Amino acid sequence: MKVPTGPFEELWSHQCAGPVISVSATPNCSLISAASVNCDLHLLNENGSEVWDRPAKLDNEGWATSVSADGRFIAVGTASKKPADGTVYVFDRNRTQIWSEAIGAPVWSVSLSADGSYLAVSSWNNHVYKYKRSRESYDLIFDVELPGGSGLYGIKLAEDGRELVVSSYDTGVFILSEHGAVHKAINLRDGFYNVSVARNTGTIIAAMRDFSALLIAKTDNDSQSVRKLPKISSIAICGVDISDDGKLLGLGSFDGRLYITDGAGRCLWRYETDGEVWSVAMSGDGRLICIGSGDQSVRLFFNRCTASALDEVRAVEDSLECVHDNNETWANTLADTLVAMYLRYGIVEYGVSRLMEFREHVSRSLIRATVKKLLRQDIESNPTHYFSHLQLGDVLSSENDHQAAAYHYQVAASEPKYRSRALNQAGESFEKLKLKAASFSCFRRAREQHLDADAKRVLFNLAHSYEGQGEWEEAIRHYQLLVSWDARYRNAWSRMQNLISHHRSTDVRPVRTEYAGGAVSLLGPDTPRQQEVDDLLLPVIAARNSEVIEPPGLRARLEQVVSALAADEEFIRGITKADLDYTTEMYMKYEYLLPEDELKKFLETVNSISVIEDGAVAASLDIGAATGRYPSLLARRGIKTFGVDREYRAMSFAHSRKLSASRYHDWPQFFVGDAVALPAAGGSFDLVTCMMGTFAHIGRSQQSAAVKEMLRVLRPSGRIIISTWDVECEHLAFLSMYDEAQKEMIRQSSPRCDEIQALLEESGMKEISVVHFCMLPQGVVYDLGLHKLDLGGLRMALDIDLAVRATFPARHGEMYVATAVKH
Repeated sequence: MKVPTGPFEELWSHQCAGPVISVSATPNCSLISAASVNCDLHLLNENGSEVWDRPAKLDNEGWATSVSADGRFIAVGTASKKPADGTVYVFDRNRTQIWSEAIGAPVWSVSLSADGSYLAVSSWNNHVYKYKRSRESYDLIFDVELPGGSGLYGIKLAEDGRELVVSSYDTGVFILSEHGAVHKAINLRDGFYNVSVARNTGTIIAAMRDFSALLIAKTDNDSQSVRKLPKISSIAICGVDISDDGKLLGLGSFDGRLYITDGAGRCLWRYETDGEVWSVAMSGDGRLICIGSGDQSVRLFFNRCTASALDEVRAVEDSLECVHDNNETWANTLADTLVAMYLRYGIVEYGVSRLMEFREHVSRSLIRATVKKLLRQDIESNPTHYFSHLQLGDVLSSENDHQAAAYHYQVAASEPKYRSRALNQAGESFEKLKLKAASFSCFRRAREQHLDADAKRVLFNLAHSYEGQGEWEEAIRHYQLLVSWDARYRNAWSRMQNLISHHRSTDVRPVRTEYAGGAVSLLGPDTPRQQEVDDLLLPVIAARNSEVIEPPGLRARLEQVVSALAADEEFIRGITKADLDYTTEMYMKYEYLLPEDELKKFLETVNSISVIEDGAVAASLDIGAATGRYPSLLARRGIKTFGVDREYRAMSFAHSRKLSASRYHDWPQFFVGDAVALPAAGGSFDLVTCMMGTFAHIGRSQQSAAVKEMLRVLRPSGRIIISTWDVECEHLAFLSMYDEAQKEMIRQSSPRCDEIQALLEESGMKEISVVHFCMLPQGVVYDLGLHKLDLGGLRMALDIDLAVRATFPARHGEMYVATAVKH
């Protein structure tokens, strides 16, 4: 059997002059309309060529479009953000404008009935408009205002133009009768974007801000079954479409990816772009899929796993899941059939995931053998399928065939997105083979720096945000860093060149005062910011803030900490005026590290101090105090502080610094002691800290005992703060003072985030939280000029961390701060 190279084929990509916010297609994608931010409406044929000799020009940004099933009519909606306004147009196939109407608010979505006789419009003023064609015009049938104040986004008319479905961003999904009455309401405050409806079944799909989508299916008694799909993205889903039978879903995310899933939300395949996937349109059988993206492109894909193909696959999967244990021959036949199907449709990744689900019902040995067969056959036909190499390495490792596993991990490491994990796994395999040099090499190479797709997206959005706020130097610097990694990333090069041409480096940098708009801009450069919109639209922008996963008040609280630290002369002197000539003592090396390390210390300090409530700490203990950095910092904040370290020389060094301290009377007390046997009475402290990776020096076998000891010396409602290395971070570099052997030792002893949470939970602590920091590779420190360690650079580093955490909450940084409170 000929095995395809993958589950899809990109048939064509058409470049527009601006980001494409909306696409619509006829039932078999023979005609595609596309609305773009640069005020253009395009009409493309099935080959990706322009049907019109030039795009139709619009009065404002094109945010919405719909094409009738017969391709005769094309509707488009525009948006003016300041002043708040919007216009709805209808063109015919020949690009003749046959009707338009201004509605006084930005238009987010439009929908035509199959024959173009009816038109529905949703807008940011929470109004739904429905029109009926009358000769060469459209007459208003109703204008209905729906609950909520954050805008209506998705709208979809039934084929016959009677009922319609509309999504309100902050109040839910509504089904309206042909005369505008609310027939059904699914009241949810989860944040909704576009909607679509399956032609044959009436199943509704609504995109959601919580990385998922909502399915609303009709039941036999004319009610609705509401089901939220599993989270599939790392950020909001915006574009959606559904096959005619409701069994195949297309989801477009602001993370730049198109996800194709089955009706249960299981991912069949994904495609990554350089911009936000705003809109998705698919043919009725799911064979063709079109997307509009923020990278200014319209793309059309051929999908091998159509709705009918998926039916075939699901039938065999259901049979395998129900097979009886005594029917081994039939189970083997079904398993072989599934392998052939997964390969035929190119859905190997889905197949591996699905087979693993059957382990509770089918012989585990059969499942393992089937997975191995699937992966081997895929690799035989497609040697560069790196996912299959990675998964086969895992299977072989579980069977203790570490030599073969190491080979497949090495091949998988050729793919940048698998590189870190694959090399770490290869290192584990070599370690089990007792090949220490090979293991050491893999672990070291796994830490080599690279910039992944999510990091590029954050840099571009930050650069665009700085540009929008007139911070030219920061914008240029971010664009330069981005093009150094990817010279063709979106329009970064042209934006950079334009800024260089028009703004001299001597331009005065304005002081940023508006953070809400900057936060929203992290969702994408085409997302409006607060200062760009009419006052009438401010509630819409405020609602979008909720998509940036940033706890209320966090930015202001961190800024207060930075300001307080800036006023602490001894702290700032330690950060910004480090003398790098000290080489005689490890503690001196630690005290005055290279700039990238000092930045880690700064970010750790800000994220740690921010959780300490003013006046809530009278006495604190720092474990692994080394040079006394934390005890002395807290002492200057009026806290009675103590430090403990098992190294006598460390405590001697920390104590010697008292001679240069500005206030001798509040200098901390230091003791020699061990984390598992602290030299302190129970209930002595309000705060116990263990910072900058010290916890990884304790050793895994004693870490549980160390947490219990911290708990013992805490007072009720006291807090533990542990800051250590995140070994799941793909750009983890550790401190520069460590050699490679020390880094490997620390890596082995560093608990993962879930492991530290489990330790704290098992000890009986409450209010457990984990915050990641150092979110981009440390090379960024130099590339963005942060190595100067001035206050502006430190604030920018904090801004970058906030941006990455807010945009990609599941992403790992080089370090994390874990905090917990004693009952």
